[in-house]
Amino acid sequence: MKYLLVAQSMEKYSNLTEYCMPLGIAYINGAMRSRGFDVDAINMLFEDAPFNALSEKIKSQKIDALMCGGLTSEYALLKRIYNIAREANPDIIVIGGGGGFTSEPILFSEMTGVDYAVIGEGEITNCELAQALENGTDVSQIPGIVYKTKDGYCQTPPRPFIKDVDSIPFPSYEGLSMDKYLDYQNVDGWYNYYTYYSDNPRLMPMLMARSCPFRCSFCFHPIGRGYRVRSLDNFFHELDLWIQTYQINGIALIDECFSIDPDRVIEFCRRIKSYKLSWACQMRAETYTDNVLKEMKESGCIGAVFGIESMSDRVLDNMNKHLNRQIIETALKLTYKYQLGCSGNLIFGAEAETFDTMSESLSWLHTHAKKYGNYPCRQFAYVQTYPGSIYYENACRTGLIPDRRKFIQDGNWDLNITSLSQEDYSAIGDVIRLCRRENYNRGEVIDYTFSDDEHAVFTFRCSYCNSVNTYRNMNRKRFAEGKIKRLGCRHCNMLGDYILDTRKFFYDEYLAIPWFFDDVTIKLDEEYFLQRGWKKIGFCGMNAFSKKMIGFLAGFKKIDVIFIYDYQIRPGFDCSVPQTSDPTFLALADVIINADLAYWTDMEKHIRSFYNGEIVYMETLLREFFNG
Repeated sequence: MKYLLVAQSMEKYSNLTEYCMPLGIAYINGAMRSRGFDVDAINMLFEDAPFNALSEKIKSQKIDALMCGGLTSEYALLKRIYNIAREANPDIIVIGGGGGFTSEPILFSEMTGVDYAVIGEGEITNCELAQALENGTDVSQIPGIVYKTKDGYCQTPPRPFIKDVDSIPFPSYEGLSMDKYLDYQNVDGWYNYYTYYSDNPRLMPMLMARSCPFRCSFCFHPIGRGYRVRSLDNFFHELDLWIQTYQINGIALIDECFSIDPDRVIEFCRRIKSYKLSWACQMRAETYTDNVLKEMKESGCIGAVFGIESMSDRVLDNMNKHLNRQIIETALKLTYKYQLGCSGNLIFGAEAETFDTMSESLSWLHTHAKKYGNYPCRQFAYVQTYPGSIYYENACRTGLIPDRRKFIQDGNWDLNITSLSQEDYSAIGDVIRLCRRENYNRGEVIDYTFSDDEHAVFTFRCSYCNSVNTYRNMNRKRFAEGKIKRLGCRHCNMLGDYILDTRKFFYDEYLAIPWFFDDVTIKLDEEYFLQRGWKKIGFCGMNAFSKKMIGFLAGFKKIDVIFIYDYQIRPGFDCSVPQTSDPTFLALADVIINADLAYWTDMEKHIRSFYNGEIVYMETLLREFFNG
């Protein structure tokens, strides 16, 4: 039989410079080739017409069985791939795998219509399944699979996780376009790790360990909860292979948890030092000690990422993080001491989240930055309620998710699992969007030129260490937004924002955020509006900030807020004034308050196509009263 392993075209990676080569399919590729199976592979992301390329390969190579997996969030994409495979060969055997099938084995198999699904780790299971298919033997005796029968799907007992990870063959990138993947890399950065260390980076993703010994409430471990580490000899044998084969100059350890053993980290550092490679990892915050970070720095480490998630101890407890604020603060201080890059995130909407806990995290972020000169959190998002997680199981048990199938089909992972109303939960999203527009560690733009249609040369001064960097081979697309975000400094490894278009990015911090949480008090003055002849006020931008200001203005006797406008009506948004998506209403106002704080220039341009009167930016108005 001829097998095709498919690295599917994950739509979120339309920009290939942000793509992470999937190691799961590479490990299956290596395992099956080591057992002598007739295997071909394709990485759809590196095909100009990926679905046509998939169909053509199935036909031209006379593929008998397709192996392709993914997460529940990739349900629609996986189903499309499986349908295309069956159109190309109606007799093809479709085998699924990955987090989607492992989190909901029977349900996700039914939804995608696969013939078989591999649950959990696949290196042994895929080979046993392939052997059974070739020999025509009973698959029901293979642990860790789901198989289709005339009466529906059946699941076999789970396969124990692979205890000796050194026994697993090295991943194989044959057919998966690893050369193209490395060639696409530039100074733009990559996933949680950043390739700013070189103008010509060749950063290889690798694993030091499998799974994680912890079980955070929002997390799911597709390959099981058993935390296992490789021997250092095994790891460095693989590293030697990639240096020889692909001429790499950096590695990214993409383990969920690189190590929880400080002595092992130190031993790793001493062994990798002679390679003179740049490397990055993600670790648990409690692993950070003076000795560990000193060794990491001296061995070529440029960054050590760890999950912050929240700076409310109440929320951290609910997330089952086994961390607290003090541990996180200590870890951050050590990264500054040894000038290792750190980039965490804040995620909002845990079961215990309130406006107070969200304000606590954001207030900490700005206070911390003022104290240490660095913003360690650069990404903001909702908690995602993915199948397999504790939050997901809780939501199913309480009826918050009444239909698992529909929940996966809809793909709306921003589920309100808090005790907040849906309107207040949506307000969290408004704050998140505005946080993403703030400027963090704002450095100085010195010069930039476009060397060709795809690349740029960029010179800047770091806000943290004041050193000047010149980077070549940057992705020109990064300059389109008007801000270079999260660019690392080669001297101190801190990440900075660099503003190219000051009109789009007025403020480094938005006063609207602490004002929304009542962390600052702003008293609006009716006379201010009347002196300017602003009696009929229109708002543009339906969000939590505009609603709050409309509530304040409602107390004025001589001022009328006559409407709130946005491109489309926001369901469930109630702020006691008429809502409209009809731009002709704009002409009725004496002044329009532009409350689209995140993309205010786009909104202003839109307003100006229908309205010639006065426009005031809401953030500017807040600052006027706050300073007054």
